[in-house]
Amino acid sequence: MGDEDDDYFRLIATVNDTAQLHWWLLSFGSKVEVLEPDWLREEIAHNAYWMNRMYLKLTPPQDSVPDADCS
Repeated sequence: MGDEDDDYFRLIATVNDTAQLHWWLLSFGSKVEVLEPDWLREEIAHNAYWMNRMYLKLTPPQDSVPDADCS
């Protein structure tokens, strides 16, 4: 397998730049990194930056873990 870790793989594809492509890439969340082309990498990074800022504003609820006793 070379120097690649078993938890990672590289996908190389030629595809059209569509909203569906962006949706698909973003659907992987932090499990995907766009390496090329540079303009797409920058666009995904920009989107991730602003999403991160939005979620940092939220305060997690104090009781975020449900009670294990459901009776």
